[in-house]
Amino acid sequence: MKIAVLGCGAIAARHIRTIRKLGLGVSFVAASSDPVRAREFAQVNRVEAANSYDDAVASNDVDIALITSTPDMHLGHAMMAIDNNCHVIVEKPPFQTVRQFDDVCAAATQKGRQLLVAENYFYRPVVPVLRQILESGAIGRPLTLYVNAQKKQVSDGDWRSDPAVVGGGALLEGGIHWVNFMQSIGMDVKTVTGIVGGGA
Repeated sequence: MKIAVLGCGAIAARHIRTIRKLGLGVSFVAASSDPVRAREFAQVNRVEAANSYDDAVASNDVDIALITSTPDMHLGHAMMAIDNNCHVIVEKPPFQTVRQFDDVCAAATQKGRQLLVAENYFYRPVVPVLRQILESGAIGRPLTLYVNAQKKQVSDGDWRSDPAVVGGGALLEGGIHWVNFMQSIGMDVKTVTGIVGGGA
């Protein structure tokens, strides 16, 4: 199996390390908008480097595209990968609108490809425990569950500081974890609100 890694940041390296620990004999080719960055990343992480995103997914031996680029690029990269008959794993936040998500899902279905969002809260050990408690009826049927999550994100002027790149600010970048968490334990999420704090 060969994975094209589209985006050469810290999370891409983390995914490569995690996949290698599975011992599946997976090989990787990495791509960036900057070919020099891709080569440097490839050298450090002991993977192949591609000259472009297109080149990375165009090869017939690539099975999966792991999209770790910035959120504003996810839609284009996902569609490009699907067009090249790749399955897709996309980092969160996956897409900037529900419509984009629908479009990618439709394209994947049409091509017979799988689409997976790399959402790590789904795998937290507490998730199946809470789901079992709720399903057992031990505490009755929950009518309302209210979660108030706060996060201070220091971006130091990187891509997380640019609303056009993130596409939804802190709600998509960090809050999406909790939306997924609530759905994963079996709750039907009705409303989600994000508030940007101010002050020093």
